[in-house]
Amino acid sequence: RLLSTVAKLETLVKATAEKKKEPVVESEVRRLRELTFQTVFTPVHQLFLGLDSVVQSVSASHSKKVSLHCRASTDQILRDYLTELRGALVHLVSNSVVHGIETPQARIERGKDPQGLLTVELFQDERFICLEVHDDGGGVNLDKLRRSYEKENRPQSWEALELEEKVNLLFETGRSLRDTADHHAGRGVGLAAVRESVHRLNGRVFFKPVAQGTCLRIEVPSPFFLSRCLIARSCGKVFGLATSSIEKVEVLEGEEHALPVLGLAFGYEVQQAERPHYVVWCKDEVSAKKSVRKGFLISDCQGISEILGYALPSVSHLSPSAFGVASWDGETIFLLDLEDLRMETNSARVTQKYVPRVEEDVKRVLVVDDSVTTRTILLDVLKRNGYSVEQAVDGLDAQAKLAEQSFDLIVCDLEMPNLNGLEFLEWLRSEQSPYPSLPFVLFTSR
Repeated sequence: RLLSTVAKLETLVKATAEKKKEPVVESEVRRLRELTFQTVFTPVHQLFLGLDSVVQSVSASHSKKVSLHCRASTDQILRDYLTELRGALVHLVSNSVVHGIETPQARIERGKDPQGLLTVELFQDERFICLEVHDDGGGVNLDKLRRSYEKENRPQSWEALELEEKVNLLFETGRSLRDTADHHAGRGVGLAAVRESVHRLNGRVFFKPVAQGTCLRIEVPSPFFLSRCLIARSCGKVFGLATSSIEKVEVLEGEEHALPVLGLAFGYEVQQAERPHYVVWCKDEVSAKKSVRKGFLISDCQGISEILGYALPSVSHLSPSAFGVASWDGETIFLLDLEDLRMETNSARVTQKYVPRVEEDVKRVLVVDDSVTTRTILLDVLKRNGYSVEQAVDGLDAQAKLAEQSFDLIVCDLEMPNLNGLEFLEWLRSEQSPYPSLPFVLFTSR
């Protein structure tokens, strides 16, 4: 919410500065944004701090030689995630040294460098913060794991288990492949503790298949992220297109392409005559034969920008290509991955003449929610189903909207500042309200 507030302030200041030429105000908002980032994020080196000492201590205790390499694709990490991820990381690093990396003699016998390599990598994968711990050791000892499993008289035989099910047994409390325990390993609590920490962040941890050694990957959803996007306009809407899914952009020069219009493919309808001027070619669909190249038509292209996006939950009526929303020039926009955007069966051609759709007896809905993400999703779903939608940020704002316009339905969140959903509903059904019988839907994420 802090970042969302700062983004709104930046938009207001931009408009004010253009009229009043107030560079001082602009600098103050930039300073506020920096302070907000310092509150929400922390330097990523805090996550890796002291890991080299952990590796040295554990490897010395087990007569091993291990080299640690840490890298990150970002300079910052969410402060709220630091404690849980750091605790999980220490467990995983210790586990890799004890169980993954072989002794120098064993490595030499296998034709390896006597010093093992342990790599820790942090990176952002669109909607997820990913942390990988990869060692070049001998991998999971499935023979020991099988013997441990068969001692328990489980109803399902070892042979009936898939490989993923077998290695995931290591996340069970009390499960260990060591015959003896010490203060570093052998008690069967390390990976179980990692799983609990990751689950508290609504994430998951799993063994990632690799050619050599063992790789454990943690994925936790990121409430917001930085994404490099091409800013494009189509069907009167602005979109952020992930550059990772774009091969190139071409200017249309009178050539007709049997390609879908981006906005139509996403589900919007054209509100006014609009002629596409660019083709955005999809990276993974580009072929040597031009006839099979896949792309989308857009009316305007506004360059590439690093955008602070907010993650979206999975919604049945929302295209899976939308991986987030962001604030752009005072407007809430969808961030799209073209690789995931389904192609429309009937492609709209460049020469198509667009005629605005005439709405008859359109039902009007007022959406009341203090979350810009939730409002964006509800507005999109309702508009796609033919409703005219207005939005309010809380109960007080909704009262003001009702004084200005009439509505057929109110969809309202329960928990909001100023005037929450129950308080707003109580007023709506009171004698003072001019709309005591107006249909009302109250929802909550709890």
